[in-house]
Amino acid sequence: KIYEVSSYEMRGLHNLNTPKIVLSYIQDNNLYYIEKVAKYVDDKRLAHMKSVALLCYDIALSNNKEDLDRYYIAGLLHDVGKIVSKDTMMRVEKEYEQYMPIDIKLYHQFISAYIAKEDFGITDEEVLDAIRYHATGKAYMNDIGKVVYAADKIDPLRGYDSINMIRAMMADINEGFKYVLSENKIHLLSKGRDIDNILTNECFAHY
Repeated sequence: KIYEVSSYEMRGLHNLNTPKIVLSYIQDNNLYYIEKVAKYVDDKRLAHMKSVALLCYDIALSNNKEDLDRYYIAGLLHDVGKIVSKDTMMRVEKEYEQYMPIDIKLYHQFISAYIAKEDFGITDEEVLDAIRYHATGKAYMNDIGKVVYAADKIDPLRGYDSINMIRAMMADINEGFKYVLSENKIHLLSKGRDIDNILTNECFAHY
């Protein structure tokens, strides 16, 4: 397969229609867009975002998706708003007041979507939607959203055995997502996490 993409397009995340080996090289050497992403997060968070991005790519490829770059970009930027000021959190709370009250630890999904659009120029609404609800989930998620939600939870860098869930996602996005969703609910409840919010409730009810 021949890939036609310029370095200018890659730097701006406008076109990443390129083999995984190239994306991995860019990540390993902090080139192009990775250098910009790194300004928003610490090293540990960046490693997670890189790992999730490649996992999203692999899941999409395994499910015969053609738009692999969209999955990759959504996975890469899903946590770009993780470290922000209290003022930014307050602005987000006002903008998304229809979903409140919600655990403050979940605000970053909204902030990440905002940064992806305003700072990285992402205009693809399905990609933005995937980022915007990757932590809570929601009803009627698109495939990119399901993949990013799952990849974030089953990232091998999290340090637990997630291989069965990864295999499930590789085999079928829809069935794999429901498996990851059910396992994540068990995990959150075991940790005493507050999952009683409109988005998560709708997600669990729908799926």
